[in-house]
Amino acid sequence: MMMLSAIRRRMTYANVAVTLALVFAMSGGAYAASRYVITSTKQISPKALKALKGSAGASGAQGPAGPAGPAGAQGPQGAAGPTGAAGAKGETGPPGKNGENGKNGTTGFAETLPSGETETGAWAVMNIPAKGFEVVSWGALSFPIPLGEPLPASSERYIGPEEGEHEPKQSQFIPSECKGNFENPGAASGHLCVFAREAEDMLPLVTFDFGKKESGNATVGKTGVGYRAFSKEAGVVNANGTWAVTAP
Repeated sequence: MMMLSAIRRRMTYANVAVTLALVFAMSGGAYAASRYVITSTKQISPKALKALKGSAGASGAQGPAGPAGPAGAQGPQGAAGPTGAAGAKGETGPPGKNGENGKNGTTGFAETLPSGETETGAWAVMNIPAKGFEVVSWGALSFPIPLGEPLPASSERYIGPEEGEHEPKQSQFIPSECKGNFENPGAASGHLCVFAREAEDMLPLVTFDFGKKESGNATVGKTGVGYRAFSKEAGVVNANGTWAVTAP
């Protein structure tokens, strides 16, 4: 009795709690030692997993759309697509406004032939003599564009048939101041060249300033020249050709 009384005096709440904790700890460790520790679902039988797996729940309502994210970086340019079919013709548009008037152009008319420029033309003469009279034929070469000043008599040259450049008599008769032939007449600066295409029974032309009253003034006038064609044998004079004059 004294022993029980002594034990009863030593038992407190704290001593009882510690003793129970020690008993449970020892019994739990022994229980765990006799069982496996599950660390993966592979250790569980598929049938058991199927039984444990619950049925799928119903889908919830769709939530509100979230805010738009920032724009992404631009991607590389894609390859060009095939050409599309031509579209239908559009309607005719309204008439446009009238443009501004252009500036007045020049007429192209020159009062006198510019220096170094050449103009050309044609000439012809034909005369049948009366019996017993010398044949003298008259004619004129008129310049479409007048010269600025008359040329001296020494500036005129006569080139007979086949005496132009690239013609049979060129090397012997053609003056150095005259270029070409009756098909393509030309003249050096300050000269008048008269080319004959044909000259039947005619002496070389005699020219004079046809723009002056006195025909004996043997110069090349500003507007052209007159000429006299004399027959060689008082026969039929038949001649024609071309001419060229170049302003000095």
